[in-house]
Amino acid sequence: MIISSLFPPNIIGGAEKIAFELAKLLSEEYEIVVVTLNLENVDSNYQIDKINVHSIALKNSYNPFVKKQGNIGKLKKILWHINDINNKKMAIKVENIIGTENPSIVMTHNITGFSVEVWNLVKKYELPIVHVLHDYYLICPKSTMYKNQINCESQCLNCKLFSFDKKSSSQNVDAVVGVSNFVLNKHIENGYFKNSIKMVINNALDFGKKEKSKTIVADHIVFGFIGRLADNKGIEELLNIFKTNFSDEKIYIAGTGDEKYVNDLKDKYASENIIFLGFTNPSDYYNMINVNIVPSQWNEPFGMVVIESFYTATPVIGAKRGGITEMISDGFNGFLYEPNYSSELIDILKNLISGLYDINQLSVNALETSKKYTTEILKKEYLSLLKTL
Repeated sequence: MIISSLFPPNIIGGAEKIAFELAKLLSEEYEIVVVTLNLENVDSNYQIDKINVHSIALKNSYNPFVKKQGNIGKLKKILWHINDINNKKMAIKVENIIGTENPSIVMTHNITGFSVEVWNLVKKYELPIVHVLHDYYLICPKSTMYKNQINCESQCLNCKLFSFDKKSSSQNVDAVVGVSNFVLNKHIENGYFKNSIKMVINNALDFGKKEKSKTIVADHIVFGFIGRLADNKGIEELLNIFKTNFSDEKIYIAGTGDEKYVNDLKDKYASENIIFLGFTNPSDYYNMINVNIVPSQWNEPFGMVVIESFYTATPVIGAKRGGITEMISDGFNGFLYEPNYSSELIDILKNLISGLYDINQLSVNALETSKKYTTEILKKEYLSLLKTL
């Protein structure tokens, strides 16, 4: 049984993509059933890629994954977080499914909405539990450990209060998987999963046939950004650099975000060399650019966009944040820089544009790096872990 807050066709981030990828891969060896939240607030069942999915209504003050709910008051938000500490109503619904499906092992991904009460429930049935860490939900109610444009080095008082039961319940987990060393170590440092087998298994997705390395004329390097347009993604620093320092160099901005925020960005950074694409198919985007920039301000637990770039032979300039640093080898498949120090990124861009670095070799190396992040490796490592349990 796989439990995941979201599951296709409901996709917001990488966690549900990985949950789906794993479900497909593991279904080659096991019978898989999925439990996820229903965004229309009803209970239903459906199949996707021959995988049976139980989609259940969230029992809480509101559903945080449903868009355009209007203004959600502060009281409702507080009540939501209080209920999400140990949501016994959701545990009852999951328990009914466990009774029907009779699983032999349970894997949890993001459990926002379900709460850690599902671990307590599963432990009651003496079933092995594997939890996959995609973010900081267990440590921080916002799941980001990012506040007032600063990464939190430790838990604040509110986080400690809201997370006390989460830490306690994590001791019921038999094995914990971090999608990066960074996200796993952050939980271990804060006292989580003391009784668990601990592993790092990097994410991987099937992006289809990889492209051959790109042939690039150095004078015509095209840069790009793809992802959610939000403050913690570092988009404003990036746009400001291109508007003020590289007006002759083209950068494509692919992705969406809060409508007002995106419109403000377009007005503030209006320039002929900055092209906003809106939602864009990744394969189309990577065919437009030669270098991808990942300027995240927050500590991305992994950053799927980095390996997505590597799959298409696209070197990456990435911020020294979270798991991003574990994928980029400076000067080999891209470059790392310290965000908030614009001069570091500016120097890298200037050196690339001037031809100081062999962009074609960077492209070859990026494609070579992608071989470390395959679905074959993903399946092998998870099967090995499951068999130990």
